[in-house]
Amino acid sequence: MNTTQILKLLATNRELILQNNFHAAESLTELNKDCAGITDEEIILNLELNNSLAELHFHSRYDKVIQNSLTIINKFKHSPLHILLSSHYWLVGNCYALKGSFELAQENLFKAMKLANRVTPVPVGLKADIYLALTMNEQLNDKGPEKSIEYLEESLAMMKDDSTITIRKANTLMGLGNVYLNAGRNEEALEHYFSAASTFEHHFDLPNMACAYSNIGTVYINQKNYEEAKKHLEKSLELRVKVGSPDHLSISYYNLAIVYRDTKNYAAAKDMLQRSKDILIRTGAKPYLELTENMLEEVTLLGNKESKANLS
Repeated sequence: MNTTQILKLLATNRELILQNNFHAAESLTELNKDCAGITDEEIILNLELNNSLAELHFHSRYDKVIQNSLTIINKFKHSPLHILLSSHYWLVGNCYALKGSFELAQENLFKAMKLANRVTPVPVGLKADIYLALTMNEQLNDKGPEKSIEYLEESLAMMKDDSTITIRKANTLMGLGNVYLNAGRNEEALEHYFSAASTFEHHFDLPNMACAYSNIGTVYINQKNYEEAKKHLEKSLELRVKVGSPDHLSISYYNLAIVYRDTKNYAAAKDMLQRSKDILIRTGAKPYLELTENMLEEVTLLGNKESKANLS
């Protein structure tokens, strides 16, 4: 195969990875074999981007993503292929945010944006991903909504006239929904989540549909509408068992645990939380692990109290 053919195969493989299509893992293994010994930096940067994305989407191995992409960045730091270097920095920053290393996350995401701004024409999709990661970092770090809203509104304005990236627009609406949810603005959050879900359903984007249903379920929890919450969270879980990454699967278990806790089904809540905790220990997602451990302790105590009350 020539360079053009390999790059096309890598681009196709990347799309499958982003869809959490597990057949992509098999084809990536073959691509790694086929590209062994190749010295072309464009091929290597693309191949290792796919390898890092696969570690994130299929296994949620944040440390492996960080190590792999930083190694490639250091090897090709003087490369003129800024969009590929930016993509690697974005992945590194994204994973640091999920690990709770917020300063490192911001540092790498700013590097990603700096490189993306050097690219002509403007890589709108990549910049939207970077803005979304910066927003996630702000929210996980318990910052206020102001900067997050600024990032996401700038992202939407940038995408306004581009009809080719509807999925990223929907992801940005999801990001805004998350900010509003964290700020207690439930109706605004729900509006953005349903809008995003409509786009994902239109494109039959299963992983993102699962995220939207999960977030909708979370709003219904806040509104104490546990019947609707459970319905949407179970739809999300069903999809995530099939196509979800481990970290997203852990979130589904956690959110269902809230429903069970609030409806006093403590045994079911404990089961969901233990499943979530087992995943989070493997992935190293510290912010989510702390939340899960605290809630697991809470429902265990509530369950014990209920058992003692029933015995008496």
